[in-house]
Amino acid sequence: MAFEQDTRVVVVDDDPFFVEAMLVLLPQLGLEPVACALDGAEAIAVAKEHDPDLVLVDLDMPLVDGIEAIREISRASPKPTVVAVTGSEEPQHAADAVAAGAVACISKRDVRSGLEELLGRAWG
Repeated sequence: MAFEQDTRVVVVDDDPFFVEAMLVLLPQLGLEPVACALDGAEAIAVAKEHDPDLVLVDLDMPLVDGIEAIREISRASPKPTVVAVTGSEEPQHAADAVAAGAVACISKRDVRSGLEELLGRAWG
């Protein structure tokens, strides 16, 4: 996992307020949001279309849940790093996300510090 400034990011969440907050936060962290999706099915299509470096995926979404979206995005292309984002404190959700292909699972309550930590490790 290696990120550079202006890393292209797709945000996937069924909560439009969270998506809007991420669109404000990501540029502050040196990341470039290129697209958003509001459900897992849309996420798979958007990830294929935009060829991002990073995909942030909510785990609890309608139509196709985040775990299945992570699995399909990871299967379709090895390029994007997928990070799960969840409001759940259940450890099994994080384990399921990583098993599906996510490199990490970040709590929505601590999304800024979680992303900063992830980027700090990647950018060294």
